[in-house]
Amino acid sequence: MSRIATPTRPTDMFFTPPVTAQQTATSFFRRGQIIPLYPNTIWQIERGILQLRTQNDQGDITVLGWLQAGGFWGDFLTQLETVEAIAFADTTLKDYATEQIYASLDLQQYLLRQTLRRLHQAEYLLAIAGLKRIESRLVSLLFFLKQEMGNNKGKMTLIRYRFTHKNLADVIGTTRVTVTRLFKEFQTQGWLVLDDDRHLLIANDYIPEQIF
Repeated sequence: MSRIATPTRPTDMFFTPPVTAQQTATSFFRRGQIIPLYPNTIWQIERGILQLRTQNDQGDITVLGWLQAGGFWGDFLTQLETVEAIAFADTTLKDYATEQIYASLDLQQYLLRQTLRRLHQAEYLLAIAGLKRIESRLVSLLFFLKQEMGNNKGKMTLIRYRFTHKNLADVIGTTRVTVTRLFKEFQTQGWLVLDDDRHLLIANDYIPEQIF
C-alpha cells in the first residue's frame, strides 16, 4: 500500500462569507483565462475556482494551489511577479478597491482566514513534493482534492472540478504518461472512477496509509 500524506478537512471558519453591504462589480472568466491584476484592486471569487501557478523559462509549471469561492487574489497577495492565477473552471469574480478592504473589519477578518487557508494548502503541497515515490505523491494529491473540493455521493466522493492527467502531473512534478499509468492501476484496484464528464470519484471506504 502506498504511503501518503493525509489531509484534514478544512474547518468551517474558512467558508463563512463576510457580512458586507458594499456593492462591487463582477467579471466573468472562461476556463483557462489568466486573471489580470490591477493596482489597488483585489478580486474575490463569487463562484468557480482559480489555480495559482508559476512558470519558468523552459515552460515548466509549478502549481501553488487553488482558490475557491470566497478566496481573494490581488497583486499585494504575492511577492513574485511570475505568479499568475488562471480560471480553472468558468469563474465569476467580484472586485474590491483596497480602500473598501481597509474600511471593512468583516472583509479584513475574512481575508485573513482565506490567507491562512492558502498557507495550509501550500504547506500540504510542499509535503507532497517531499515524498519520494510518484505514486505516493499522486495518491496524496487525490485525497487532498477529495477533502478540499469533494462532494459526497454516498459510496464515492466526486471531485467537483475536472482535472486532466496533465493538470495532476504538473502539481506532483511528473509526466502525463505516468499519471495515466497510475490511474489505470487505481481504477483496477477499484477505488478511483472517472464519470462520463471525466470527473474523478474516490471510494469513501478506501483508506490510504498516513505518514504525517
